[in-house]
Amino acid sequence: MFIREEATVKLIFDSLYDIGAINIINKKFPFPPLNRLLKSIVGVPKPIAKILLFRWFVANCPGLLTNWLYSKVRFK
Repeated sequence: MFIREEATVKLIFDSLYDIGAINIINKKFPFPPLNRLLKSIVGVPKPIAKILLFRWFVANCPGLLTNWLYSKVRFK
């Protein structure tokens, strides 16, 4: 299902990685020189993280979507 939309999913992951990494750095390292240094380094593991995240997403997303949809239509 997501093989066809691979470029879109990777763009979304790219944005989420950037936002998440910067937010974590801002919260955990308020000291300005260290904060700037870490923000400049944060892009180095990005290609590896994107590949691993996409593989995890392709393997787990159908199950996650199925469970979510089931919880929405289940009668209590």
